[in-house]
Amino acid sequence: MLCCILRHNNVIDYICQRGSGSLKGVSIVIGKKTKYLAGLAALSLSLSSIAFATQASAAPVNITFSMGTGVDQVCWAKFITADWKDSKYKFKISNSTGADIKDQTAIASGGGPDIIYSAGPSVTLKYAKAGQIVDLGKYSKQYGWDKAFAPWSLSLGSYKGKLYSLQGETEAMVMFYNKTVMDKLKLKQPTTIAELQTTVNAIKAAGLNPFTGGNVEWKGVNEWFISALFNAVAGPDAVYAALTGKKSWTDPAFLEAVKLITDWQQKGQLSGGVDRFYTLKFDEFLANWGTGKAVMNMEGSWRFGSASQYFKDTGNDWSWGSFPTKNGKSVYSIGVGSSWAINKNSKNQDGAAKALAYMFDKKTQGALATKCGLAPAPIAITAKELKGIDPRQVDFLVKMDAAAKSGNFGYLTWAFWPPKTEQYIINEIEKVWNNNMTPEEYLAGMDKLFQTELKAGDVPPIPARK
Repeated sequence: MLCCILRHNNVIDYICQRGSGSLKGVSIVIGKKTKYLAGLAALSLSLSSIAFATQASAAPVNITFSMGTGVDQVCWAKFITADWKDSKYKFKISNSTGADIKDQTAIASGGGPDIIYSAGPSVTLKYAKAGQIVDLGKYSKQYGWDKAFAPWSLSLGSYKGKLYSLQGETEAMVMFYNKTVMDKLKLKQPTTIAELQTTVNAIKAAGLNPFTGGNVEWKGVNEWFISALFNAVAGPDAVYAALTGKKSWTDPAFLEAVKLITDWQQKGQLSGGVDRFYTLKFDEFLANWGTGKAVMNMEGSWRFGSASQYFKDTGNDWSWGSFPTKNGKSVYSIGVGSSWAINKNSKNQDGAAKALAYMFDKKTQGALATKCGLAPAPIAITAKELKGIDPRQVDFLVKMDAAAKSGNFGYLTWAFWPPKTEQYIINEIEKVWNNNMTPEEYLAGMDKLFQTELKAGDVPPIPARK
């Protein structure tokens, strides 16, 4: 649209032409009198003699969302903001402590960001049940998410047969080793729980800590061990049965797992004792692993991206293996590090969907892996997109993908457990480690809470066993 301004006496006339159509005008009075221009179509003016102004193009619309202040999240936000090029939309990302709690409050009040970032599907399930997030069905077909994402991850983001969230950062619990120290002690990577116990005793006898760890910065570290050992000791089939209500969490197989991690904690196998475990920061317990003060690290696959920095200038190197199991069969307990949804309150839902399509494109996911050390989402991705990543991480991704496709996977607590039960797992286990609660009491309380959430429909969809 072209517009010009004509001023005559006390009247300002705005005359506009859309395309090749006739001129139309309106008048705004400056003084007391009003004059209207009529029949401007008959006005014979040469457009070339008037200084027309081109209507300013609209500024890009902000697509908003918020994240935490972790190094990987800040890197993620910085890369995404700079890399995405779109004339209509741009990212506006805020990083702050407690961003998830702030978002929940804002969303409940009819506001909040366009895109909702959360720690996992149990959170987005609550949003879906409350009708606070958008059904992604049409966008899934438009952008091919129904084909790009692994079936198990699509089920995680679904509620009553509809897709409400996309999952980011495929994760699995693995065992990391200080390879140099293991070689010096002539120890092989264990594949069974029995072999792991032998390895723990040998490392302890050498005057070193068998495991590293600490939870002063993140109490969720506690559930890493419960996740790993439930699947390694009881087995994925037993975990699936319990998650679907067919088995109680008080089953002896789960009791054996809780007793094992409790025995390790109370005997000082993790960082030298619970008093040390409760006070060590991430950088501190990972530095102990790098220098060889501690030899094994029970952690998730997110550590692949930064493991090498803790071995710099130590003369040591690291290796990894699938978590040892009771029967010796390799199992990858899988989950996700984040869930993404579109706020029902958003006025830019199409733009938010376009932003998600960019974020979950395999090129973007590959770039985030190489630049920020983030694990790719559960999408089809090739070695081409992962160029530059540590070969050990590529090896893990290949093996985990094969395990997921074959059905040889376990279930991580932060992906498949309902929210209240997950928090119980994290907080109450310390009472067991501190001898203020028995393992039997711990599991009885967990089972009671879980059954309540199961009846309420708060358990995320559980991928079936093959």
